[in-house]
Amino acid sequence: LPGAFAQLPGRPLLDAAYEEVAPDHVLLGYDPVKHRDEVVAGMFVGWVHEPAALLWSFDQGAGSLVLTTFRLAPESGPVAATMLQCLIDRIVEPRPVRR
Repeated sequence: LPGAFAQLPGRPLLDAAYEEVAPDHVLLGYDPVKHRDEVVAGMFVGWVHEPAALLWSFDQGAGSLVLTTFRLAPESGPVAATMLQCLIDRIVEPRPVRR
């Protein structure tokens, strides 16, 4: 996971270190070309024909949304704690104003 998630293990792929936060669900409806700057973590489902997001961040109105299916709470392992802190850090970062 890039950027604010640099201190997490196993870049660029999610490996066994992520077992404690492995999602039970995915976010469908994302286009890898159109949303490539918004989806931080994703995968393919359905025999590699359907892209799915695991961590999606996008602007909405005057604010922004961050959606994830990673199991970050109430998980208490080191990867969950680090990932949650990285996500909080990413959310509070100043973002450029888009016009």
